[in-house]
Amino acid sequence: MMKFTAKQIAPLLALIGRAESRGDYGIVSGFVPKALRPRDLTAMTVAEVQAWQKKVVEQGAKSSAAGFYQIIRKTLSEIVDAGAVLPSERFDKSCQDAAGAYLLRKRGLGEYLSGRKSLDAMMVSLAQEWASFPVPHDMQGSARWVRAGQSYYAGDGLNASGATVADVRAALVESKARFDGPFEVGEPGSGCLGARIVEALANLLKSMFGGK
Repeated sequence: MMKFTAKQIAPLLALIGRAESRGDYGIVSGFVPKALRPRDLTAMTVAEVQAWQKKVVEQGAKSSAAGFYQIIRKTLSEIVDAGAVLPSERFDKSCQDAAGAYLLRKRGLGEYLSGRKSLDAMMVSLAQEWASFPVPHDMQGSARWVRAGQSYYAGDGLNASGATVADVRAALVESKARFDGPFEVGEPGSGCLGARIVEALANLLKSMFGGK
């Protein structure tokens, strides 16, 4: 699997958050009634978020999108099933960024960074994952024929593009430049779990060998 670091894809992650959630890790979809919105999304565990999403959908909310990347119920379940985040982890910044990195990998970012996927093809893939991202050219969308700059999901009554074609292209080009540049290559944030494992191992070694 193609490896890349969180630092390399930071421009892309930041743009997704800006377009999807105005950069707010604690936000939920505006289609969720105020009475059903959680007090602090980032203080909840992933399992609690999943239970909340199930509840709001059952009570008629048109969307269960949550967090920085506006992840819906079905997608969060997929991310958990893939092991990218654990049900017991807090749905905080670290966890949400791990989920975002997983979705980018799923959509072929590794292939784009390695030159095996074109810029336009990557933009279409992103538009199919995040409704706020525009398609780069006229094409058949989810519900109808859409024009360049529109959301892939335009016409569904829920979604519209929140970024420009130029925005997405620039973020992808910058991420590619970082990938090709002098950055340490490694798996992007494997979630809070991965960070905790690394920290625990470091502490163990310090206790065994007296490291500082």
